[in-house]
Amino acid sequence: MLFEDHHQAGVLLAEALRYELLAQPLLIGLGPEGLAVARVVGHHLGWPVHPFTASGPVPSVTGRTVVLVVHGLEDPAPVAPALQALQGQRPQAIIIATPVARRAAVQALQQAGYRVIALATPEPFTTITDYYRQPPATWPAAVPPASPPPA
Repeated sequence: MLFEDHHQAGVLLAEALRYELLAQPLLIGLGPEGLAVARVVGHHLGWPVHPFTASGPVPSVTGRTVVLVVHGLEDPAPVAPALQALQGQRPQAIIIATPVARRAAVQALQQAGYRVIALATPEPFTTITDYYRQPPATWPAAVPPASPPPA
């Protein structure tokens, strides 16, 4: 599956989550790209959205269903710090939601006891950026070089 951009990926992820029966859902976007997708999902479902940063405060998740949104999942390692921080607050459940994921990463997280919702698990998996037609401005390759200072 190829996504036009993070907006389209968020709309499709919202459709996948729409009929989930979740107790007090809270979307948490991991990194700028995950937050971009989470904001679209939150807009479509009317769910609150919060960013997750390693240095920032974690919103209270006790008793809530946390949906950790990542723009793509190549490896479970990048989500591990967020999962550890959130798990310490005793949420009712943590679901990892992503538009695209490597099948092995999904399986590893499922074996660790997490529910993973991935719209696409292509094999062979290349890189996350290959599954987006238009990279967002937060990706280094998409950021234009700085203009030279005026003479």
